[in-house]
Amino acid sequence: MLRRFIFHDVASGQEVILPVTPSSYQVETGQGAQVVNLTQFGDYALAGFPAIYAFTLECMFPAQQYPFLTPGAQPEPNTYIAFFERAVNEKLVLRFVVSDTLVSREVLVEYIRYGEQDGTNDVYAILSLMPYRRLQILSPTPMTVDGEVQSAVRTGDAPAVTQQSYTIKSGDTLWGICRRFYGDGKLAYKLADYNGIKNADLIYDGDTLKLPDKSILTGGG
Repeated sequence: MLRRFIFHDVASGQEVILPVTPSSYQVETGQGAQVVNLTQFGDYALAGFPAIYAFTLECMFPAQQYPFLTPGAQPEPNTYIAFFERAVNEKLVLRFVVSDTLVSREVLVEYIRYGEQDGTNDVYAILSLMPYRRLQILSPTPMTVDGEVQSAVRTGDAPAVTQQSYTIKSGDTLWGICRRFYGDGKLAYKLADYNGIKNADLIYDGDTLKLPDKSILTGGG
């Protein structure tokens, strides 16, 4: 399956798909674990907070209409260079997605390095991407109980649940959510249709998904 490498400008909605699928990619997730030494007991590892690791992509921006270009790609290198230079200069937050994988995260473009090397006018570039993390201030909120639950408590009956809901978190993809809740990542596109999502590769932190019974998505009743 041909992967699509998508960059979505969170603020303006502009979307750029790399014209040539990179031959490889590697992202990293980790935590700032610490090792402490306790006298007479030795070393112990302590769990840390989520860490941020920059990663790079090697890209080709073609100047010719090659047969291996992604559908809809434009053989105009300056179009892509201008997009990523603007992302650097204007400090844009981009949603980086690799289609049909778990890779979906907000990033900043640290730099773009590019040039020509074979006389074809094709441009070869290296993108340095830094995962972006939004600052969140947590404050306690009072717990509320809706009328339906209060009534159920009074009568001793549990409220009927017809479907679940799920709040999207950083790093989530529809493919991963479907694999977690339904055991089948291929239902991502049907779940997108059910929730009115036009592009199954683009979902946003904090949005709420409706998760119907699997039979509704598979057409099994």
